[in-house]
This record gives sequence, C-alpha cells and structure tokens, in this order.
Amino acid sequence: MASLLFSTGFEGPVFLAPMQVNSKTEALQSLQNAGTVWGRAPTIQMLSGNGNYNIVFSNAITTTTGHDGNQTRALHLDVNSRPADYTQSPLLFQPTSEPGDFYMSAWMKLPDNLWSKLGAGGWTASLPEWKTAGDFRVVNSIIALDSGQLAWNMQWDTNANGNVPLETIWRGVNTSVPVPQGEWFKVEFFSHRSKTDGKTWLKINGETVFDHTGDNIGANNAPINRIFLGNPYANNPIDVWLDDVQIWDAVPSGSAQNATPSPHSTNTADRQVPKLER
Repeated sequence: MASLLFSTGFEGPVFLAPMQVNSKTEALQSLQNAGTVWGRAPTIQMLSGNGNYNIVFSNAITTTTGHDGNQTRALHLDVNSRPADYTQSPLLFQPTSEPGDFYMSAWMKLPDNLWSKLGAGGWTASLPEWKTAGDFRVVNSIIALDSGQLAWNMQWDTNANGNVPLETIWRGVNTSVPVPQGEWFKVEFFSHRSKTDGKTWLKINGETVFDHTGDNIGANNAPINRIFLGNPYANNPIDVWLDDVQIWDAVPSGSAQNATPSPHSTNTADRQVPKLER
C-alpha cells in the first residue's frame, strides 16, 4: 500500500524563508512549515549567473484562481531575465539517501503564450526531473516545434554533473497529448530504479505521455540526490505556477498502476534536448 511522504497546497502557515545567497551564481529559499521529505525541507534553488537575485527572480506564494475555479494559494516561480544559459529556480527536493520508488503529482500552470515565449526550437524543463550524484538523469521537458506545436520530451542520459561520459540512453517525444497553455493541468510522474526493470512514466491530466522501462542505474551506482519540480528553466524567461504537490512511496490508489504508452510516442526527434546545467 502506498504511503504519503509529503503534501502541500501552500496554504495556512506555509511561507518562503528569506533568500540565502551562497555565491554569485546560487541562492536558496526554503519552504517553511510545509514539512520535510527524504530528510530535508524543499528548497527553491536560484541559479542566476550574475547575482542580482532580486532582479532576475520573482518567487512568491500568492493567492490566485486554482484548478477547481476557487481561490487558492499557489507557488509562483518567475524568471524575469536570463543572464546565463543555466538561469532557473526550481522547487528542489534533496534526498539524503536513495529514495527508491516514488510517485509525484502536482497541479501546474504555464504561460498562455508558451510557444511564442520559447520560439521555434525552444524548450522548457518545468516538469519533474531527477539526477543522481553524478551518473544518471531522467528529465522531462517541453519543446517548441517549427510547426508552432509544442511537444513533450523525456530523456534518460548521463548528464548529472559528474565525470562520466555524456551519453543519451533513451529519448521519447510525444506530439499527440496536447501541452496546456495558460490553464492548470495535473502532472504525475513515477520512478522505479533497477538494472533490469527500471521504469519512469509521465501522465498529463490522466493521459499517459511516456512509459519507458530499462536500465536506469548509472555506471557508479550513484543514488538520486536531486529531484526538481515546477522549474521556470527555458531558453527564454518564463514563469510557472505550482499547487497541491504530493509525493508518495508508490503509486497511490486512484492513479493507474500500469501506464499505457501513447501510440504516437516515439524515441527519435530532430530537436536537441536542453543540457540542463546545475
């Protein structure tokens, strides 16, 4: 039976702590009174490139109209400018040890003119993503096609800020499931690690976008140490809304245990996936 590890709707006493500047390129802002998961409280990681955090970023918990049409408090992550290729401010979870299987869900809203903001060939990595301590990564992103269409992208690779050779293990692109713009949508992500039956799937509004099985253990058997969500990380400045976040140690009842791949999902595409430097 699945157990709930973490949940927040950003209501009540939940607030963002004052910014803690660690260097010219990184500042942190912890989420207070929301609890902890995997041994730590969630944190917004602001990677600027030139400092100026109060100018580059506008992060806040704000009252807005939620996914059910009622007023809600939600986390608004906003990148105002892009002084570096890696400028971003994700909601970051940092397990103190290998978390094992986990299921993550959240309500998310992207700009209503997302394709125009990204431009042909553009991308944003606002969806769930995890990295190990240097040897494996699973990243979900959205890419802007020349046709004016947005597409979902999932990639398994070795780009985890370590010293292993960079290699793409698997990549999928899905153009059949619509990418919502300017409206709330539910994102669900499941991860299981194994040399033989490792698995990740992504669902949007209950519809399976990707479901891939294979070896997702890196060369060094490194544990997952970073999990990202709601990241306004893109080739151009964008913002992301995030609400009703949940993390479970397995897929909870009410969500399909076995995802079914979309018939229009493919593992080849012309677009370059973002390097996602962190």
